[in-house]
Amino acid sequence: MEGADWREVARVVLHLDPENESDRARRAFESHLSRAKWMAEHGTGSRYAAARPLKATLQRRTIEGRERAKAAQ
Repeated sequence: MEGADWREVARVVLHLDPENESDRARRAFESHLSRAKWMAEHGTGSRYAAARPLKATLQRRTIEGRERAKAAQ
């Protein structure tokens, strides 16, 4: 949404109503933009690499739980 008005970003991306919650929507937009710029500059690097095995484990456990529940029916 490059070049988009902050109100449009707040509405579409952040699911906030800039008409009724102008201050909150603007602060959320500024915070979101700041994080996005930081990520573009620094990337995720190894910060999230450690979380990948955990995510895989949680996904596997979720699937296994669903299979057990289905088998119990």
